[in-house]
Amino acid sequence: MEVLSDHRRRYVLYHLRNSDHPVEREELAERIVEWDDRTTEHDEEGVLTELRHKHLPKMEADGIIDREGENVRFDEPNMPIESYLDLAVELEPSESF
Repeated sequence: MEVLSDHRRRYVLYHLRNSDHPVEREELAERIVEWDDRTTEHDEEGVLTELRHKHLPKMEADGIIDREGENVRFDEPNMPIESYLDLAVELEPSESF
């Protein structure tokens, strides 16, 4: 699953699958900065730009998320993404998910 090879895309999916409603991109950026030891709150705008132009379009093209304006939600794909996410979260260095 190439989509899971980037830690920020995994963080987006961890957050979305635990949410019962669409999530705004800004909230996703805040959560990534919170979880990612390599970023600070000063990096939030860069993370938001990266989400908007790189990560979210890829995940939408792969059929994993749906985007409507500023809102993003986890789409129940036909692939076993849940199983891969369960495994990936166990291997993450942070226990914040």
